[in-house]
Amino acid sequence: MAADLKMDVAELKLLHSQARRPHVKVFFAAQIQNLEKLILDLESQSNIAKVPATAEIKYETLSNLTWEQDSERVKIYVSLEDVEEDKVEAKFTEWSFDIKIHGAGGKNYRYSISRVHKEMDPDACRILVKPKRVIISLRKLEEEDWKDLYFKEDKSEEESKRQPMDRLLEMMRHMYDDGDEETKKTISDAWTTYRSSYKPGQKKPPSRAF
Repeated sequence: MAADLKMDVAELKLLHSQARRPHVKVFFAAQIQNLEKLILDLESQSNIAKVPATAEIKYETLSNLTWEQDSERVKIYVSLEDVEEDKVEAKFTEWSFDIKIHGAGGKNYRYSISRVHKEMDPDACRILVKPKRVIISLRKLEEEDWKDLYFKEDKSEEESKRQPMDRLLEMMRHMYDDGDEETKKTISDAWTTYRSSYKPGQKKPPSRAF
């Protein structure tokens, strides 16, 4: 079909070059533009169809955990059996971590925090696999007490003056960062619907908030 449309475009371009009246030239130009866009869409769909679909890995969120700390480290204990060390993926940054465990008892598990309570040394963080549990060992950047695993802002006077929209955005960003693909899609769709509720002339929230 795309090949036929290209022939149509070629003929329209010829007619456009031969046209003399302005409104006729405008008409042909519009048709050429529409057909060229349709050709691009068809070719794009064709390329997508040729790429084999990759099965999405589904994860269950790890929830059976406890944690403790000393002056140097925060240790998170996850009760989980049949974990193979070479099937554990761990990504650490200064403020976050993402742990994926594959094939433990026939299931895949994931646990992540998008922003921890205080800054870490990612190069010194590690995962320890034991017979009946997994230990996530986070190295503190400074020897300070963690009051929680998650980052929490101080309730200062400046915070109290922040606009409600800022607080909503922050909350939704945390939910988006920590959520699975379905959660992210739901939040994105809800944000798009929210923006579309603004009338012309009103200042809309940012289009890409996450």
